Amino acid sequence: MRKSLVLVCLLGLFAVSAMAAEPGSYPKAEFFGGYQYSHLEGGLNANGFDFSAAGNFNENFGIVGDFGSAYTSQGGVNFNNFTYTFGPQLSLRANKAYTPFVHALIGGDHASASFAGATGTGNGFALLAGGGADFNFNRYMAFRGGADWMLIHGNGTTSSKNLRLVMASLQVATVRPQVGLSLFTDFESATVFKPAALQEQALTTMLDHVVAWSRAMRGLREPKNHT
Repeated sequence: MRKSLVLVCLLGLFAVSAMAAEPGSYPKAEFFGGYQYSHLEGGLNANGFDFSAAGNFNENFGIVGDFGSAYTSQGGVNFNNFTYTFGPQLSLRANKAYTPFVHALIGGDHASASFAGATGTGNGFALLAGGGADFNFNRYMAFRGGADWMLIHGNGTTSSKNLRLVMASLQVATVRPQVGLSLFTDFESATVFKPAALQEQALTTMLDHVVAWSRAMRGLREPKNHT
């Protein structure tokens, strides 16, 4: 079953609304860019970016277009996946502090995998269903968090046990290297955790990135004394 799915968004951006001038009016357009993480069927994890734009017809109903991209590698194989979907979105604007929303999106999927100089690609159908909430800083900017169930169908196979998470916030770092564990090679009788030797290098690489980001963002964590 196909395991190269997607997701991924731009670090440190926010959901942005093009609001009308009158108080209490709904945004005519909304734009989002942020980080996207996906947990895919078969245990594959991917980081990436997600971008979306919505046009609202009234206070509660709009149409959204979404573009997601994901990148990961496992066992020397590099996976890339892109989804481009659109569909209706319902929003509840009962509170100025936050706006929950739900949507159902359909469209296409393009996936590729490369190993030792050889590359294979495929196109298929994508379906996303989920929602989230925008936590509003002001009339024009908000922090967004959301989750979607994702189905991908292509090359005669269907992958339906996939989850994607999206978010955008300052002071968030993305660690791209991931450690992928298999029930067949890293567990004895599928119950006792005994990772294969090759996992040591993958774990070392991931921790090196964590340490590098931790050092780079040290100044943001430490309190500053203002005199």
